[in-house]
Amino acid sequence: MNMLEKTLNDLGLGNKEIVVYKLILEYGKIAPALLSRLAKINRTTIYSVAKELKDKGLIIEDLGGKTLYYLPVK
Repeated sequence: MNMLEKTLNDLGLGNKEIVVYKLILEYGKIAPALLSRLAKINRTTIYSVAKELKDKGLIIEDLGGKTLYYLPVK
């Protein structure tokens, strides 16, 4: 477990939340379908994990276009 993962774990994030959040940080802006493929997590689960991350103030949703994107909070 690296320092970022430890910090996120200390903040109360679960394993799936950590995986998803790290991918969102890495890509900067990512659609749920790609996130699902990269994380190897069912897309339905991605939406619920993203909701938890959004509720914790770690990510935001970009609903400006036809596709939903997740972005890290700056």
